[in-house]
Amino acid sequence: MFTLTENFTALMICRMFTGLFQIIFGIFMPVWADVYGNEVQKSRWLTYLIISNPLGVVGGYAMCAGFLSSLGWRWAFYVQAILLTPSLIAIFLIPRKYIDVQALALR
Repeated sequence: MFTLTENFTALMICRMFTGLFQIIFGIFMPVWADVYGNEVQKSRWLTYLIISNPLGVVGGYAMCAGFLSSLGWRWAFYVQAILLTPSLIAIFLIPRKYIDVQALALR
């Protein structure tokens, strides 16, 4: 959706939603690994999850620079969407016992 408009307001709204969805990986995934990881794997999981954000930003800027010089800025988002699709599918395949939705329920 971000790549389909040139309206500044629409671009800012799309960027806001992009940031909101990235919160899941930056904030909630390390907590999930801490709660559900066993003692042997917990530190490895947390290391991977915490370092993935800064490495993703640096790698993203480098890839975007390459796209800008050859294909255009929109392709940076298309490739990102393609690369994140397996992660989205994997999230839906996580067994229900590892997702605590009771904390989100309104009482």
